[in-house]
Amino acid sequence: MGHLIDFEVGDIRDFRPPVGPPGTLLCNPPYGERIGEEKDLQRLYKTLGRVLREHCSGWTAFVFTGNARLSRHVDLEPVEQVPLFNGKILCRLLKYQLN
Repeated sequence: MGHLIDFEVGDIRDFRPPVGPPGTLLCNPPYGERIGEEKDLQRLYKTLGRVLREHCSGWTAFVFTGNARLSRHVDLEPVEQVPLFNGKILCRLLKYQLN
């Protein structure tokens, strides 16, 4: 299955999906528990939403976060929300259809 999955680390502002048919994106941005402060992460979530809207049309995106307030800054309406836990932290896996 490794030949079907690509992992990349980089700046979200530089992200562009690969050329070809749309697929699925999965990201786990910091949500202020162990990494970052909530007030400092708002810009990251806004940028994530902008990049998804502007460059990922046709794709499906999943965002795993433990901070509902930050997820609102993505400024996209999730089509599904799956509650999950990261240890004791209640999180959500948010699914976005990027049309």
